[in-house]
Amino acid sequence: MLFGKMEKERREAASLTKIMTAYVTLKMLERFKIEDTTLVEVSSDASHVIGTSAELLTGDTLTI
Repeated sequence: MLFGKMEKERREAASLTKIMTAYVTLKMLERFKIEDTTLVEVSSDASHVIGTSAELLTGDTLTI
């Protein structure tokens, strides 16, 4: 009955958001033939998002 219990558990929206972000990113990589080693720069807007634990700073670079 482990699965029955899990179906009724409340899930945070952040989990779904992370899954969808990963999905959309992978689809964009495929569609635009972008290498997964491509670097992206963190914008000022992204670095000031409240509620994240990533501690990104403006100008940080990350690989996709």
